[in-house]
Amino acid sequence: KVEMFGVTAAERGTESEELLDEFLALQKEIFSELGLHYRVLDMPTEELGLPAYRKFDIEAWMPGRGKFGEVRGVWDPNNSGKAQ
Repeated sequence: KVEMFGVTAAERGTESEELLDEFLALQKEIFSELGLHYRVLDMPTEELGLPAYRKFDIEAWMPGRGKFGEVRGVWDPNNSGKAQ
């Protein structure tokens, strides 16, 4: 398992969301390069655990299960300048 963790400055107020977008783009690129069939779910607020501000789940097709299953979550805890 590989985790990405980032800390941003809060100079413009958009740094945390920009880093979250960068992490998401990087993970989408990795799954594409691996040839995996995946989808990205922008999770609704009622599905977020504390202290998440925004979360994307990445699900890959799992032929053995015959359905998509979560392989990665990308989230920003409370927009505090951190994204994982």
